[in-house]
Amino acid sequence: MGDRHGGCTGQGLAYGGRTEGGDVSAVWVSFAVCLWGAWWARRRVRRVFWLNEHGVLGEAVCEDVLWSDGEGMSICYFQPSNGKRVTVKSSRRPRDPMFEVGEVAQVLYDPARPTRAVLVEDRAESVGGYRAAMYIFFAGATILAIVGVIKALV
Repeated sequence: MGDRHGGCTGQGLAYGGRTEGGDVSAVWVSFAVCLWGAWWARRRVRRVFWLNEHGVLGEAVCEDVLWSDGEGMSICYFQPSNGKRVTVKSSRRPRDPMFEVGEVAQVLYDPARPTRAVLVEDRAESVGGYRAAMYIFFAGATILAIVGVIKALV
């Protein structure tokens, strides 16, 4: 007969229902998430470089500023040649946003996919932020891979 847990002996529950195999799996899942984050950030960096080389220059009008924790982010809109209105956001900046409402900003965009756009004045900050994220994710993935291998061997 089992106990009141439907036949479970309760051994796994003594450790919060987790086993060593579950810990190793969690390490590899975390590794995969970190690796995906590094890949995502690298793609963003490459997109900005691609836009520098091949993007079409246009004008965007700042229509809003979002504030969060004392940082402002400019929300701008532009209309590429296909006529559809596209949103492009600046990086968050402490104290003052990159553009105030009503200001005109230059934007680089991919004519085949206008939603792939960056504000010209924001390129350096975008690349810097994405590169930092890429390095942090990659470092996390490296550490988790080492931990995963050690746990698997021990």
